[in-house]
Amino acid sequence: MTELTIKNFKDEYPRLVKAVEECRFISIDTEFSGLSVSDKLQTSLFDTTPERYEKLRKNCEQLIPVQLGITCFTFDSVNCSYTADIFTIFLFPRTFSLYDKRFVCQSSSLQFLCDNSFDFNKLIYEGVPYINRTQEQTLVEDLKNKTFALNPYQSSEIENVLDEQGRIVASWIFSAKDGDVQVLPQLQKYVYNPDILYTAHKHLRERFKDSLWTFEDKGQFTVKKVSKEELALLIKENDLDKNIILDILGITRLFRLLVTLKKPIVGHNLLTDLMLLIHNLENPLPTSYEKFKRLVNELFPAVYDTKCLSFSILKKHIPNSKRWQQNTLSHLYNYFKGGEGRHLAANSPLIQPRVPLEKYDQFHNAGWDSYCTGYIFIRMGHIYATNKFKQSRKYLSNELFSAVSGFKNKVNLIRASLAHIQLDGEDPPSSRPPYLVVESSRNKPLNISQIASMLSSFGFVEVKPFSFGRKAIVAVDNFNSAKSILKNFANHKEIRIKMYSTFKHSPVARTAIWGGIFLTGAILAWMTNKKLKLINV
Repeated sequence: MTELTIKNFKDEYPRLVKAVEECRFISIDTEFSGLSVSDKLQTSLFDTTPERYEKLRKNCEQLIPVQLGITCFTFDSVNCSYTADIFTIFLFPRTFSLYDKRFVCQSSSLQFLCDNSFDFNKLIYEGVPYINRTQEQTLVEDLKNKTFALNPYQSSEIENVLDEQGRIVASWIFSAKDGDVQVLPQLQKYVYNPDILYTAHKHLRERFKDSLWTFEDKGQFTVKKVSKEELALLIKENDLDKNIILDILGITRLFRLLVTLKKPIVGHNLLTDLMLLIHNLENPLPTSYEKFKRLVNELFPAVYDTKCLSFSILKKHIPNSKRWQQNTLSHLYNYFKGGEGRHLAANSPLIQPRVPLEKYDQFHNAGWDSYCTGYIFIRMGHIYATNKFKQSRKYLSNELFSAVSGFKNKVNLIRASLAHIQLDGEDPPSSRPPYLVVESSRNKPLNISQIASMLSSFGFVEVKPFSFGRKAIVAVDNFNSAKSILKNFANHKEIRIKMYSTFKHSPVARTAIWGGIFLTGAILAWMTNKKLKLINV
């Protein structure tokens, strides 16, 4: 597994590009700075799909991805095996010009990352930068109009440092010969801050514009005395403005490569991953849910969610005696790697990292999680292929994708009115059970907390009051739980629980229906009266 930071990004990026270009598909995973920025934006079983998108969008506007995992799976058609190139990339939004990213951190999320050995020093000191297209345009205009400026909190300190380094260079260059180099140790700590680095290069090159060249060498800021001829050639070959744009773009360059290549993207519960990456690396998320779906489909026309595959395969193709208990990523990986799932279908392909890993249990490291996601995708795809083609043999990668084509662009929704969304078409009808209605047998206000506590033993439920607190609506995430609740409370002395009926329980629907009845009656009465008048005439 290769770890990328701002220190080695330039050196490792060509290898990352090569892996992406040569692979059959790419699996991704991200770690975030939080899950929800406000209690009002907590997700709910009552959410409609547009409501859920709106909540996630507002969260993604204030959260950032802190680590990106990319695994490129290359298929060997001779041996029907897969080789994985795994990359873990620390991400951090660097300041540039007057742009200074503000974002929200959630203490529980940071604690969770700490519990899983996340290196926060590496994140902040060495995170690879990124910007979206809107921010890039601002940077380009600042450079073009020569309005690029350091953040006010930095400018005074940096100006003093550059003045001092200028005096050191002036003293050195007086006696230096063409070709001599000098390291400036005081600037070393700024080598991985693109905006400060740009300012240092520009300041020194302009001050000594006839005989000095500046560059970085192995993490050190270095100056070189050069002839006018060599200087002209270096300036022609090295555009400082273009270089800072590339530096600030950082991992955005990889994102744009993925968009260009249009290779299949695989994730596990990847809706938030996609939204965060698009918002931070492409453009701010659209306010319209339908526009968002179209945007994702334009960027990545082939998306697969292993969470969706796992729900379906469990129902259709896994024997009762070998079923898993959870479909979390870690549980599924262990199930298919060495548990009951390893030999569910014969001739399942060999899958191995290109570079052997020291440890195989680094869950919640984005690189490792992306590998596990691709791993279970191949294992489940092979089971689907075996059931589709009715043959016990090795399958080509194209056959595997053919077998799972029904899951293309289906993305899982966690506890919502829909089980999944369809990125390239209309969303499916709800597969969740209808709401339940709770009311007091004695016509008294309900204690909502008490109701929620009573029903929670039957599974995940959410309860909210309506009808002035005398009734409550209950959302349940599966039919078995709903049936159990109805059965167990059929003869309860204190409360009655029934299936929700729009006509019976929705005040809006009842008003509309009765209003329609009265309106229809009034029209009929008017028409009858008019006919009688005509007859009398």
